[in-house]
Amino acid sequence: MPSWPGAAHRQLALVVFLNTARDAGDPEGFTGGVLRLYPDDSGPIDIAPSEGVLVAFPATVLHEVTRVGDAVRDAVVDWFY
Repeated sequence: MPSWPGAAHRQLALVVFLNTARDAGDPEGFTGGVLRLYPDDSGPIDIAPSEGVLVAFPATVLHEVTRVGDAVRDAVVDWFY
């Protein structure tokens, strides 16, 4: 159970990348910062940040962001209930 009870009612998570990672094509971008999703009964899905890309997924999907280095990873995050 989340420490904030309202978080349990989230239905949809959104991430909008505001800058691009080195791995996604920006030679001066940051390293890491991959959005890693763990859907049920399958391997992880890695999404390298690319400016302007919106990712939407069920808020119940386990996810993480890999360690960021060499610069700043900017993103907008929101949830729908």
